[in-house]
Amino acid sequence: MEKDKVIREHMHAVALNGPDEEANMGYAHFACSDKKTNGSKATSYGSDKHAIAKAVRFDKINRGETRATKKIPAGESLSERNRKAKEWKLAHAGK
Repeated sequence: MEKDKVIREHMHAVALNGPDEEANMGYAHFACSDKKTNGSKATSYGSDKHAIAKAVRFDKINRGETRATKKIPAGESLSERNRKAKEWKLAHAGK
């Protein structure tokens, strides 16, 4: 049975700077490994593929190859925007 198959994999993905060493290797059920790598059928959020894609996007932004898609309103710094977002979350927590 495929779901009972056990495979050996990197616990921290090499593509995300995980070491390619014995200490970073572990055993996992095939189905668990597949979900860790690819995400669920509904979304890839939280998977290795999602994290790798995000790291590639940030790397391109840092190298100046592309721009961030979210724009900060004129006259507002990133720290100001983050502060406002935190205040909003605190004000609306538990509602």
